[in-house]
Amino acid sequence: MATPTAAAAAASAAMKQAGSSGRFGKLWSKGHETLNKRRIIAIKNKPTKRSIAAKNQRLGDASGKTNNNRLKKDTSSGPTAYLQGLVTSDLYSVPNSPRPCIEGGDEDYVCSDVLRSTCFLDHRGRVLTDALLWKRQGDNDDEFDYYIDVPESTSDELMHHLKAHKLRRSAVDIREVKEASSHVIYGTRYTGPTPDHPLMEMMTAVDPRHPSLGLRIISFDKQSGDCSPASRSEIFSSILSDSPFPNMPGSYEFLRRLLGIAEGDEVKGKTALETNQEWLNAVSFSKGCYLGQELTARSHFTGAIRKRIIPLFLIDRTTEISWHWKKSENDTFESGESSNFSSFSCIPRLSAPEAGALMALFMGHGITPEGEVDTKVKLEAVQKRRTELDAFTKLSERISNEAIPGSRIFDIETGKTLGEIISAPMPGTTVALAQMRLENILPHTNWSNTNKIRVQSGSDVILDNLRYLPYIPLWWPTDLDAKTGKETIS
Repeated sequence: MATPTAAAAAASAAMKQAGSSGRFGKLWSKGHETLNKRRIIAIKNKPTKRSIAAKNQRLGDASGKTNNNRLKKDTSSGPTAYLQGLVTSDLYSVPNSPRPCIEGGDEDYVCSDVLRSTCFLDHRGRVLTDALLWKRQGDNDDEFDYYIDVPESTSDELMHHLKAHKLRRSAVDIREVKEASSHVIYGTRYTGPTPDHPLMEMMTAVDPRHPSLGLRIISFDKQSGDCSPASRSEIFSSILSDSPFPNMPGSYEFLRRLLGIAEGDEVKGKTALETNQEWLNAVSFSKGCYLGQELTARSHFTGAIRKRIIPLFLIDRTTEISWHWKKSENDTFESGESSNFSSFSCIPRLSAPEAGALMALFMGHGITPEGEVDTKVKLEAVQKRRTELDAFTKLSERISNEAIPGSRIFDIETGKTLGEIISAPMPGTTVALAQMRLENILPHTNWSNTNKIRVQSGSDVILDNLRYLPYIPLWWPTDLDAKTGKETIS
């Protein structure tokens, strides 16, 4: 196995320096991971008789004149024009910068069009899948090649969708790239040069949805068939072997739940705005026509959003809750505390590290070891806390196994449906993603930190006598219109 180069070591040091908290909130702990449940689909320029003739004319015209009309026709049927009619983002403009969590500051973050977030919609305007779209210069100087980094759960359907909308005149080649892998590095916003490796070519960019998701990397074999997926993962880990970013498999799934970001099957069949895609820089409301635009535009300009995806904790009603929800229910803040709360909601705003710390608190981490207990009273308190921890561990196992996508959340007292689980908690945790009716979390509602719920699949009650504690991710807007469910524009 090749060892990391000097450039890789320098990049590792720079990534460490780029990991401090800034305008986008405190970052998750440092680590890296190869995302094995993602697929890469390439959309490349396909040479046609017209494009070859145009290129030959451009190269062979001794007078230096170029047939601009002919070239325009050539590029209008290439990958950029093809995808522009299928995605919700605008490929002809630079993506907007993510929403900062803290005003001011001197953090220098420049958004690049090398990587952008986007969605593919069906003819009804419902989401087929979300995706990350990479762009790089193609063999034709007038066109770009694109690589779609998509969740495995929706990759087959997306491939069918892409081929179904490929017109005869479309000068594109569509194929899954088997010799490519997707990776992520947490705890950094590094935007410097990409490390080099003799067997693997890489592209890097900060996650365009929000910097708290870290640095995204896509790797390719320099020669087709040089590496297997496992080999690319090993090479990627070897490049970071001397860095403070250890291999942390499974962390990405937990991190995006803490951040309230849904992907793949979780967003399928919903509208782009119900899944918060406009706040994740995946939707342009100023571009021209694209498939499914009508519903998206109508919802944005004249409609109302009744439901949105939001992260929440599912806990036992006997578990003591944190002061965050107690304080927010009272809706009174002391000096310096207002930044922890949403100005539009009765629930707190939390970063991923803050939500993770609360998860650890609910799980009972930080219990005093028996060796440090001096008195019988303290020993009894520790034993009681450990009994509670055992109970929570069993509950978390039940919740992660039984709170499956599609399960509904009911208020036991009123019998009303509050929302639907769309992403089950990771094993050993109780942080889920749910599509909740906004009337249950917006101001002046009956939400209470003493709520009592049950989780039900069909007519079967699978979890009973629970409490739900929702929170607002930092990338949400600070002001939400209670009537429309959309950001308030001052």
